[in-house]
Amino acid sequence: MTLHELPSARTRALDEAFGAYDVRGRIPDQLDDDIVFAIGWATARMMGEAHSTAEVVVGHDMRPSSAGFAQAFGAGVAAAGSRPVLLGLCSTDQLYFASGIFDLPGAMITASHNPADYNGIKICSPRAGGVSRDSGLGRIRDLAAQAPPRHDTDDPPAPGSTPVGPGIAIDEAAAAEVRRRYVERIRGLTRIDAVRDLTVVVDCGNGMAGRLIDEVFGADAGFAPVPFTVIGLYTELDGTFPNHEANPLKPENLLDVQRAVVEHGADLGMAFDGDADRCFFIDERGDVLSASAVGALVAGREIARARAAGRTEPVVIHNHITSRSVPETIAAAGGRAVRSKVGHSGIKTLMRQEQAVFACEHSAHFYFEEFFGADSGMLAACHLIAALAERSAEGLLASRLVAEYDTYHQSGEINFSVVDPAAVLADFAASTVAFPECTVEHIDGVSLQGADWWINLRESNTEPLVRLNVEAADAAHLAELTTHVSDFVTAHHPSPPAGGTVLDPTDFKVADLGLAEAGRHQIRLAEREMPGLMALREEYAGSRPLAGARIAGSLHMTVQTAVLIETLVDLGAEVRWASCNIFSTQDEAAAAVVVGSGTAEAPTGVPVFAWKGETLEEYWWAADRIFDFADGPNLILDDGGDATMYVLEGAKAEAAGGAPVAGVDAPAEQKVFLAQLQASLEARPGRFTELAAGIRGVSEETTTGVNRLYRLAEENSLPFPAINVNDSVTKSKFDNRYGIRHSLPDGLNRATDVLIGGKIAVVVGYGDVGKGAAEALRGQGARVIVTEIDPICALQAAMDGYQVELLDEVAAQADIVITTTGNTRVVGVEVLQKLKPGAIVGNVGHFDDEIDLAGLERLDGVSKVEIKPQVHEWTVPVPTELGLDRDTTDILVLSEGRLLNLGNATGHPSFVMSASFSNQVLAQIELWQRHDSYDNAVHRLAKELDEKVARLHLPALGARLTELSKDQAEYIGVDVAGPYKPEHYRY
Repeated sequence: MTLHELPSARTRALDEAFGAYDVRGRIPDQLDDDIVFAIGWATARMMGEAHSTAEVVVGHDMRPSSAGFAQAFGAGVAAAGSRPVLLGLCSTDQLYFASGIFDLPGAMITASHNPADYNGIKICSPRAGGVSRDSGLGRIRDLAAQAPPRHDTDDPPAPGSTPVGPGIAIDEAAAAEVRRRYVERIRGLTRIDAVRDLTVVVDCGNGMAGRLIDEVFGADAGFAPVPFTVIGLYTELDGTFPNHEANPLKPENLLDVQRAVVEHGADLGMAFDGDADRCFFIDERGDVLSASAVGALVAGREIARARAAGRTEPVVIHNHITSRSVPETIAAAGGRAVRSKVGHSGIKTLMRQEQAVFACEHSAHFYFEEFFGADSGMLAACHLIAALAERSAEGLLASRLVAEYDTYHQSGEINFSVVDPAAVLADFAASTVAFPECTVEHIDGVSLQGADWWINLRESNTEPLVRLNVEAADAAHLAELTTHVSDFVTAHHPSPPAGGTVLDPTDFKVADLGLAEAGRHQIRLAEREMPGLMALREEYAGSRPLAGARIAGSLHMTVQTAVLIETLVDLGAEVRWASCNIFSTQDEAAAAVVVGSGTAEAPTGVPVFAWKGETLEEYWWAADRIFDFADGPNLILDDGGDATMYVLEGAKAEAAGGAPVAGVDAPAEQKVFLAQLQASLEARPGRFTELAAGIRGVSEETTTGVNRLYRLAEENSLPFPAINVNDSVTKSKFDNRYGIRHSLPDGLNRATDVLIGGKIAVVVGYGDVGKGAAEALRGQGARVIVTEIDPICALQAAMDGYQVELLDEVAAQADIVITTTGNTRVVGVEVLQKLKPGAIVGNVGHFDDEIDLAGLERLDGVSKVEIKPQVHEWTVPVPTELGLDRDTTDILVLSEGRLLNLGNATGHPSFVMSASFSNQVLAQIELWQRHDSYDNAVHRLAKELDEKVARLHLPALGARLTELSKDQAEYIGVDVAGPYKPEHYRY
């Protein structure tokens, strides 16, 4: 790059990396040494202008790029004529503490809780002052665009210092002083040195907490170790995060610490983020504690400390979304509560203005006057440890201690897509007369404060949305308030246009549009059996939370899927669809979705590319067509991962200059896939790279696709967030078990009419699908044998009364063999040769990989004949070495090894698919409305949403749910409204 090109390249990178409160970007696309050098130069210049300082204290976390970036930043500071004070490895709160004790501006090289391929910079003014876009960060960004190019130096480090890179060394004296005074301050404020008889589990997530716990709880900073037990998980500093992301905001990242707390009988668990400034807490049951409740507890302790020092009515700041329990605790403790907007920069500024002793946010950020107004998860953690120890004489456990501060019901955040958010807020502010005896605030949007309730309605900074949060002391009142405001907001959204645009004949392909009326009748009946989807249509009818979403869908095109598609459309999305299986399409359902509210001559529905009995070439052509939105798709809804794979492999091929060439012995599908990929590359160069960049996320339906996504995430090759719908309890435990219990016998009966009773049936695998399959076959009177690789599943099968054997040894006895594993070639050629004449072989687990039909087809002398569609009789040669009394055997193979319950029947019943597809709808809403909350990893839906899906289906079965009393909920440490089980609970 020439010096002439440097400023414009920097400007583009800076625009991508600079946010409202810090710098954050991917490595090396958005951040590299040159950009970091420029930011260091600009920070020194800005701090010199604003604060007349010629030094900047710099720390870094354990990410692979962080030490080098600290060097680059320090070089930029030096190039600007200032001195970098390098602390080396430290936590973010230690960096802020250093800024405070040295009265210097600071910079921390970290990406906090982001994945391993990110890094960033948190910048503060002297004494840990907040720096945001409006208070210095914007100026730094502008200056950085004009910074000179970097020139590395080979000057030797100062005597007695530790080199970090060329020319700049850690200031060991300063680093040691920070560690010593940091630990001294925390221990002095909380007196944890006197805590005994407690066990605490700390999940460090391979982040900076792994070093911090040895300093604060151990002897690494020169103090005696604390006298209570500390069990560390993942304490090794490793910025590739080999165990799980250091992001406690995601429930899946808390599972290990939750399990460890229960297994060790610990009193408390903690989970830190990567730079160790934020901490989430787990009670003795393994349940996550409310951050608002923890904030209220710590607020009371900080007020008591300040009052003991002679201060009257100490001020505590809390953001406007924390629970009412926070200001109530503040007042009861003799303090004064001040509300603020969300965000650390504004809170730090307000703390200084108000001389506040403490501040807290609903997101588990805790700020302390004794830490110069900066946040410290470790200080909050030590407060909680000390509080627990002080109350241990009463026999009070963490769940009961924190429950004293967790006394309200909350709606959670509800988002509405509206045409004019500002107008909605203005009208809402003018309508507050409907809420007598309340005060109105305009801190962030419009907030109403009642006697024992509050409402906040605010505008999104990035999308045409308004966000609603409601809290009330009584659950019924909460529901009433939430409904009232929701109705008010939805009245401002125009109704979706009636009718629809007539589809171009080239923009869909189904078997016969004349089947649409038959399909519509079946869809109408399915809607009666899909209460979850119908309830979601009703709930979101006004807000249309998927407005603007363009969803590329790849999932079996059945009647039940038709209800899913039309639900997505009702919620505001544009949709294009293909089937994920060549045999599973119900042609009448596909026709009805295309016709929509129009006619066969003028269809106005959704573009669908699916028909029963596609060739592989047709299948991949159809998959290509779902991405043909005018402005490109921005979401994928996938089953098995083919749609996601198509985009990512296409982008990879574009980067490589073309698709790879399939080998002579490659499977037929791989050859067809690569041919389609190459044809698309030639037709529209650059298309896949553009598609991948425009996707906000994918929701994945099944095990195979989820496994693909996890592999991509582990390889840092997943360019957008993914939600694993398969492992939602109301999907995996219901679709896989109860669905297969219905659809497997249905498929066998439609295919063969063979009596199942009295037959020997072998079920390969005893996971959720295998359990349902075995139960269904035994229910028909079959003698069921199970094969398993997993000792836990095998033990379950044995204790459920099934014989557990090796497949090779029971194959010759089997009348029916059903695969359920999701693995490849679990029924090999030799097993197929051992089967008795007339044996039936089918798969309900995974694509066409589980039964090795490709290997069977390569045998000399093998032949097959079609008995009827998706039922083939294979004549298979039997080698003499098998010791059987025959030269050949004739076996029936269903759906050519693909899913027989879809190929030979119509799939799972509508009711269980309603549960599965309700999860899909909620996942698409999450990815569309809250995509900034998800990094490029594989996530699961929150347990609250899982329980919501179950609730939506109970009335249809006449089931009535028992409600906990408040005392009962407190006794078992849950909220009255749920969730009722910890994340690690196995249903």
